[in-house]
Amino acid sequence: QILDAAMLVFSRNGLQSAKLEEVALAAGVSKATSYLYFKSKDDLISALMKRFFEQNMDVLHHLRQTEGDFRQVLMEWIDQTEEVLAENDVFVAIGLEFYSFAGRDAQAKEMVRGFFLEYQQLLTEMIETALLKMRKPTDIAPQIAFGLITQFEGANLIGSLIKWEPGLYSKMKTNMGLLLDGAGL
Repeated sequence: QILDAAMLVFSRNGLQSAKLEEVALAAGVSKATSYLYFKSKDDLISALMKRFFEQNMDVLHHLRQTEGDFRQVLMEWIDQTEEVLAENDVFVAIGLEFYSFAGRDAQAKEMVRGFFLEYQQLLTEMIETALLKMRKPTDIAPQIAFGLITQFEGANLIGSLIKWEPGLYSKMKTNMGLLLDGAGL
């Protein structure tokens, strides 16, 4: 309950400006109750970041378990992500806040770094599987995964700044398709 409220308050007011009192009020609990669970605002931010990135990793783990052509699975994931982000400014705003916070906080930076390493590893495994099915060498899989991540995350960042211009994800899918074409996927 407190984490859900924190997500709304932090996305609206920013991590730096928001106060724990505002989070407690939005959660319908006293400030003292919020301190029972989180000793400081930084503890609350860390817990919220962990939850946010774990949810994203759950989606990626599910994606890895999905049967079918890698390219098709990837494109469907992009479509789903576009729908969620276009309808929910909270996810976009809080994601930007987390990246900003990670630039100032070593523990948060390490958390984000760990997320991206796991993200790349999962995509690499999926790409390796797709390449093996096609009897192609897998040594390029980490670079392909990195390229897909930079395109995806870059589009999310640009989308958040320009309010999801129509066709943005279509452009990203075209670029990802070109990368996959070049890799023979």
